[in-house]
Amino acid sequence: MNRLPTLEANHTLYARYVEEHTGAVRDAGEDLEGVGDAQAQTHVERMRKQRKRVDAEYYKLMRHIEYLFDEVRRRRFLVESNFAAARLCSGSVSRDSVAAAPRSAPGPAAGISAPDMGSGSDVFALPSPMPSGAQSADRAWRWATLRELVGESYV
Repeated sequence: MNRLPTLEANHTLYARYVEEHTGAVRDAGEDLEGVGDAQAQTHVERMRKQRKRVDAEYYKLMRHIEYLFDEVRRRRFLVESNFAAARLCSGSVSRDSVAAAPRSAPGPAAGISAPDMGSGSDVFALPSPMPSGAQSADRAWRWATLRELVGESYV
């Protein structure tokens, strides 16, 4: 009879031991899950911040590129204006040649022409800026080239 109470006591101790260790393992699993969730959240937040930085840098570069394109266009206009003014000041352009020149091309050098020094009948006309259709084609080409360089997802 001593043996039965001893077995029951051992069984009770064993059940309590298993129950305590099961609880400890469950707590450790929950803690580990919480750590994993925190790490995942940190990673997602870090990726979101990096994406914002990359996007901000991309848009900053795009604004700078547009500024440079506008600056080149402005300087071209100034060079054409200076060239036209120099031609007018040098006297190589007459009023009759300006009046007879075609006026279809826009820009500061439009309509300014001078007699050719060769045969005397040919007319030299300054190059005009790109027509609007060519400008839009040029802009489309720039965007396509930019998409190739940086990837479609950013443009």
